[in-house]
Amino acid sequence: MRLILRSGRVGGVLATLASAVCFTQVSCSLNRVGREEVSAALQRHLQTRPTTGETYARTPALPREAQTPPGLKPAAQVLEAPATLREFIVLALENNPDIMAAKETARARAERIWQVTALPDPIVRTKTLPEPVRTAEGDNFFILGVSQKLPVPEKLDTKGRIALEETRMALEQLQEIRLRVIAGVKRAYFQLYVLDK
Repeated sequence: MRLILRSGRVGGVLATLASAVCFTQVSCSLNRVGREEVSAALQRHLQTRPTTGETYARTPALPREAQTPPGLKPAAQVLEAPATLREFIVLALENNPDIMAAKETARARAERIWQVTALPDPIVRTKTLPEPVRTAEGDNFFILGVSQKLPVPEKLDTKGRIALEETRMALEQLQEIRLRVIAGVKRAYFQLYVLDK
């Protein structure tokens, strides 16, 4: 859609802006849904992180001497090493780089919803004429042109829904990585437990 404005043609611009606002209402709701889903999933992750290891709290702890690497004195350690499976799981969920990367991927996918549902940037053109152009409205020395591409509303909505599904997939991948990390920690813990007995 292309508009060329001359004096007295402001009504067309207002109609174009009103239709653009209607088109962006769809993107705002999808963007809000994506952000709410990502924040809810990350909030659940933060709330369940300590309780995820809680189910393993009754597992016997490794002896302290088994946790100290050979050649390193226990007094030289800066931080206290975890003793129970629960502590190992919580530590892994807090510090695993794969989990951190998956969180950031989910956040980035949620922000993409806004990008794909936004209207293209409008283009403003001006033209100053050396001589006035005589039209039915009178002499024109200055021409202002505004153009805005307005895609079919279903197109923006479809792109937004695709981006929303990609966000949901990223959240599922985050959960998969969390479960894989927990399984790896449990496997390593019980291997050490069996070796120590």
